[in-house]
Amino acid sequence: MDVKKLWQSTFVKNTAILFAGTASAAAINIAFRTILARQYTPEDFGTLSLLVTLASIGAIMVTGRYEFGILNPKEDREAKGLLAIAIRSALFFSALLAAIIIPFQSMVAGWMQVSDQPHLVYLLPAATFFLAAVVSITEYSNRNKFYLTIATSRITQRVSEGGLQIGLAFLQPLYSNLLFGRILGDATAFFTILIRNRKKIGNAFTIPRSELKEIAKKNNSYPIKLLLPQTMASLYGKAPFIFIIWQYSSKELGFFAFASQMIAIPVTLLSRAVASVFRQEAAELYHSGKNFHSLYIKTIKNIALLGLIPFGALFFIAPEIFEWVFGVGWARSGFFVQIMVIAIYVGFFTSCIETTPIIVDNKRFIQNWHYSRFSFNAVLIFICWYFQLEIEYYIAGITFTRLLHYVIKLIYCNKFSKMSGNVV
Repeated sequence: MDVKKLWQSTFVKNTAILFAGTASAAAINIAFRTILARQYTPEDFGTLSLLVTLASIGAIMVTGRYEFGILNPKEDREAKGLLAIAIRSALFFSALLAAIIIPFQSMVAGWMQVSDQPHLVYLLPAATFFLAAVVSITEYSNRNKFYLTIATSRITQRVSEGGLQIGLAFLQPLYSNLLFGRILGDATAFFTILIRNRKKIGNAFTIPRSELKEIAKKNNSYPIKLLLPQTMASLYGKAPFIFIIWQYSSKELGFFAFASQMIAIPVTLLSRAVASVFRQEAAELYHSGKNFHSLYIKTIKNIALLGLIPFGALFFIAPEIFEWVFGVGWARSGFFVQIMVIAIYVGFFTSCIETTPIIVDNKRFIQNWHYSRFSFNAVLIFICWYFQLEIEYYIAGITFTRLLHYVIKLIYCNKFSKMSGNVV
């Protein structure tokens, strides 16, 4: 293999940069988690998971999904306008959420399991805004191939988040420490990208309001066609966290959330890096009048082979791994991983090409796919609630539902990758 020629490939080089940053961030996260798991209880992680769940759902809604259009415009000024619209929208609706919470503080605190510290409910709007802002500014950075900046932001995010959580635990191990650390991490990532590329990004926020209105109107298909299905997709993905704490307990949610987060690290490690570059490369091919089927097949094949051994190991010895790495008492998280690992493996390489429908502008497929997932999950929750099934059966149902929809997405994305767009 000609290593020099391989490195000259922009796809390989850009993937390597994002992979290095994501790998470093993941290593830092795992290292911190081995300490945090011994400082905090499963119930503490359950409370953190609920806040992150609600913020993730909110982050989908507050931007209007305008950030999804940042990669597509021919003119960079329009892309900057979409970035400004997404962040301004996120700021406005997050502030509105804070105002709505004020008269219902006690009720919201009880529902979020923070009745002993009701003021913590105001962390929800802050968490929502910074999560939405990070996603939006990362999309613009991806458009302009600021891959080194994206990689750096992911490292600083994990260092600031874990550092604060561990440092505060030595003073007093309260679950609020986990919440503060999470928000600080997202804020650090956002400002890292903004400051490092302030000359390129800064003037996005000086675009006149009248021009922003025109850009918003031109791209109104994103909130009209994507907001509802994407919100439903988020509800689908986060519904298990809400249902588990309601139907079972915060302790079980802690085990499930910890398992989901730790298994997401190897998945995110490569899939996020590959997905960002795949979307950029595939979009270039598509808009130049070519199809990207060969890129699609190569991506699926390489990532699937890469994950075969590690995911196979998790299938057989996940409980032992979790107990050895994170301490006595966390084997149950590993047991949950064993149940979910097949669907997680398929989702691992599916996530690398999941933006294919966006690239070919097939929003109808995205809508129908998310509606189907949402419906399946709603039926599953009803069955588990009505028959009072144990949590193991619910997690097995989640696994089957996800696996089914991943296969459907792979089939349709394979078809979409053979299409070619109009030359821009």
